[in-house]
Amino acid sequence: MPRFYFHIRYPDRLVLDDEGIECRDLDSARHEALLSARDIARGSLQDRQSLTGWCIEIQDESGTIVGAADVRDAISNRML
Repeated sequence: MPRFYFHIRYPDRLVLDDEGIECRDLDSARHEALLSARDIARGSLQDRQSLTGWCIEIQDESGTIVGAADVRDAISNRML
């Protein structure tokens, strides 16, 4: 199974995922990214932080960014 990496992009920094996880395909990786984005959103909203500019970037094994999940989209159900 291919390995995907889920980097968290904030407006002022990027947190790299050095481990990644194996997913069946890109659609499965997108689903995982959306679940993670929802978790981030819940915590951030509880702390009353703005979600503008926050996303999870999906990188494949070759180092190419193949998708992203915007945290605001994840909580508004536009992507699930």
